Amino acid sequence: MRRNGFTLVELVLVIAIMGILLAMGTMQFSEYSRKGAIEGDTRMLLADLSKAKADAMLQRRDKAVAFTAGRYSIYSSAVTTGNPVVSRAVRYPITSPITTTILFERNGLVTDANVVGKPLCIGTSGNTAPCDSVIITETGIRLGKRNGGSCEAANITLK
Repeated sequence: MRRNGFTLVELVLVIAIMGILLAMGTMQFSEYSRKGAIEGDTRMLLADLSKAKADAMLQRRDKAVAFTAGRYSIYSSAVTTGNPVVSRAVRYPITSPITTTILFERNGLVTDANVVGKPLCIGTSGNTAPCDSVIITETGIRLGKRNGGSCEAANITLK
């Protein structure tokens, strides 16, 4: 006797396989989403720091950038008590050995020894984002990737 169609066992098996594949896809999407958020925040920080540096040179006026764990603010001068020009929240905390405000001088340079050569890292160590840190040099700003460990320049590979 020949019947067309699927048995209940076959349908349950197909639904179970689909559920397993969906669960695996959801876990991968979560990791991709986290990785994208860290990279996006890092690139936004780089763009904002580069703009602050360019504005300092163009306007011939010092620009200050202040950081907290989940936010950074850019000020129109070296004074950080007023309202910032730009204030952005980041999705993952910013960690850094920099303990002072970053000051871009009117010539675009950063001369503070507490800032030069020090990184700003976004997210936790060991994340899989292609870039997760920014290093401030006297004359430039560079993207980097932390190689595990703490947020120190020795643990970061420049991109």
